[in-house]
Amino acid sequence: MALHFVAHADINFSLWDDGMARCYNENPYSYSAWLNLVCPAWGALIDANYSVLIPLPIKKKLGISYVSQPLFTQQLGVFTEASVDRTFLEEALLQIPKRFLKTHLQLNVENYIPALPLQHKITHWLSLHRPYEELYAHFTTHHKRNINRAIEISNEERITITASKDIALFIQLFKQTAGIKDASLGKKEYDLIQHIMHLEQGQILFCCTPEGEVLAGLFYLKSRTKIVNLFNFITPNGKEKKAMYLLLNHWIKSFSNQPVILDFEGSMVASIARFYVGFGATPKNYQLFTKNKFW
Repeated sequence: MALHFVAHADINFSLWDDGMARCYNENPYSYSAWLNLVCPAWGALIDANYSVLIPLPIKKKLGISYVSQPLFTQQLGVFTEASVDRTFLEEALLQIPKRFLKTHLQLNVENYIPALPLQHKITHWLSLHRPYEELYAHFTTHHKRNINRAIEISNEERITITASKDIALFIQLFKQTAGIKDASLGKKEYDLIQHIMHLEQGQILFCCTPEGEVLAGLFYLKSRTKIVNLFNFITPNGKEKKAMYLLLNHWIKSFSNQPVILDFEGSMVASIARFYVGFGATPKNYQLFTKNKFW
């Protein structure tokens, strides 16, 4: 397998995106628009036909270049038109240039090779290839009960789910709710979130009262085969009205019977994992490839 390192300035983004769209394991993080935002200096390992693609998010510290997983980017790794075995994956990763003395790269679910001695993480997937009625049948009894109650409340109070372009409102409400629990989110991170939410592949959904009060919000990314739950929040009043059950059920229903996978993006936190499993999601492993020769 002949892969060549290509610096950011020399990557043909049109060929990259066309090649990525052909990869069976593409995801929203793997396209040039996303990579250009989260890591403007990224390079890549690419074969001659742009059919094997390995984005390398490159950063610098003390004048030394290294590979490090970007913010808000759960899975990168090796992208190909057909599935790969252990030998292929190992050979591909070994071609990361040695001048990058440190590598910290989260691979994707389809790269998962159980026999590899790598740290693994967990996300949760729900295949939406089936009609909504079949998907709903696999929800837990607890979730069905809460969804039905949420629908009752929405009918009584005329609560609706609507698409929105109001990025400022989403970020404001996210800061006041989910953002409070995450000490790692500062100005730099919120500035990046704002830019991310302008991407064409992204969409905001709000759960609202007739008076315009937002009870819950969801921002997701969509690519050819994946839909990713990137940011969401719920207000105190939204919790009382079970707005997140209403919102996620609507989201699942709207994409049901389509050839896509919904990636809930986590979680290693047991309570959050149970919540996603309640919608019929299945835990999926992905691995962390690390190499450290300097610090």
